Amino acid sequence: MRLPQTLDREADGFALHQISAAVQGGYHRQHNVDDTHVTIVATGTVTEKSRSKAMGYWTSILPLPAASFNGNAAAWTVSVADQLLLHYMLIGETCFLQFDLVNTTVVAGNVYLAITLPTALLPASLVPASSNMSNSFEISDNGTFVAGFSQAVIASTGLGELRILRHDLANFAAATDATTVRGTAIFKLANP
Repeated sequence: MRLPQTLDREADGFALHQISAAVQGGYHRQHNVDDTHVTIVATGTVTEKSRSKAMGYWTSILPLPAASFNGNAAAWTVSVADQLLLHYMLIGETCFLQFDLVNTTVVAGNVYLAITLPTALLPASLVPASSNMSNSFEISDNGTFVAGFSQAVIASTGLGELRILRHDLANFAAATDATTVRGTAIFKLANP
C-alpha cells in the first residue's frame, strides 16, 4: 500500500483504517488467534537466538590447536593435516558436530579421546548421560575398524568436551599416524 504525501481531514480516517488493516492482515497471516505461529515459509535464511549464522548452515572450526585434543590417560596427537573436517550447525538448543580426523597418533591407555569444544558449543550436561550421546560412528583404531560413540560433557576444566569411545569400551591401541575417527555428534547446548 502506498501512503499519500499529505492527508486531508476526510482522508485521514480512511488512510488510518487502511494502515491498521494492513498491519493486522500481516500479523494474522503469521499468527493464530492464540498468538502461536502458523507454518512460516521463508524465501531467505532464518536466524534465531541472536545468532549471526542462519539455521542449517555449517560453521567450520578448522583447524583446532593441538591442545584441543587429548586422551583421558595419555596423549592424543592430532596435527592440522589430520583434521579433514570439523564443523557444526546449530538448530535451537541442538548442536550437530561433524568430524573427520585421520592418521592421528595415540599413546596406549586411553579409554576415550577428547576434543575440547569452542565456548559457543558448551554441552548441557556435566556428566555423560543418554541425552548427550551421539549416533554411532566409525573408528579405525590402529588400522582395526570398530564402532564408536561419543559423549558431549562439561570437563573438569569447565570447558565443553566431545569424548570419543569405542563401543566395547576397550582402551585405544597405541598407534603412530594410524587412528582415525569420523562421525556426527548430536548434543544439547547449555546456553542455546
